[in-house]
Amino acid sequence: MGAVFGAVFALVLLAGNYFGISNVIATSEAPLVVQIVFVAGMGGSFAFCAAITGFLFLVHED
Repeated sequence: MGAVFGAVFALVLLAGNYFGISNVIATSEAPLVVQIVFVAGMGGSFAFCAAITGFLFLVHED
């Protein structure tokens, strides 16, 4: 679930050009590769944090 939320969040950032991220990526040598890495990285980060949160909820269950 975290991976999907992260990927959607990254796509919204790219589509809305928030903080000028799309402009910075467009000036790179391989913009498509950078976009894919950005979306995958955000998805991975959100997935990792969601997994850690779930693990902590399991550990601290009474």
